[in-house]
Amino acid sequence: MISAKLTELAAEAASIEARAEQAAEAEAAATAAAADARIYERDAAMWRGLYEAAEQERAALLGMIRGEQIP
Repeated sequence: MISAKLTELAAEAASIEARAEQAAEAEAAATAAAADARIYERDAAMWRGLYEAAEQERAALLGMIRGEQIP
C-alpha cells in the first residue's frame, strides 16, 4: 500500500517536473520571440523613415521638374 502510494507520488512528481520544464521552454521561446519582435519593430521604423525621406525627395524632384519653388 505504502509502496504503491510512493510510486504514485513519484509519477506525479515526474509529471509536474516535466510540465515545469515545458513551461520554462515556452517562457524562453516567448522571450526570444519578444526580442525578435523588437528587432522587427526597429527595422520597420528604419524602413519607414527611409521611405518617408524618399517620398520627400521624390516630391522635391517633381517640384523641380514642374518649376515649383522648393521650401
